[in-house]
Amino acid sequence: MARKQKIAPVGKDTDMQTAYRIERFLAAEARVLDEERYDDWLTMLDETLLIKCLFQ
Repeated sequence: MARKQKIAPVGKDTDMQTAYRIERFLAAEARVLDEERYDDWLTMLDETLLIKCLFQ
């Protein structure tokens, strides 16, 4: 007997279509980074993104 796969609930403010689009974007982003296509990854980001790096 096959077991049903549990799916994480979508937040109350997120509809299924938006959740799917986020999931697809994250999968594409991971694939680009796995393939070390960093220039392509940078084009996927919004120009207003701010990344902070802390160094010791």
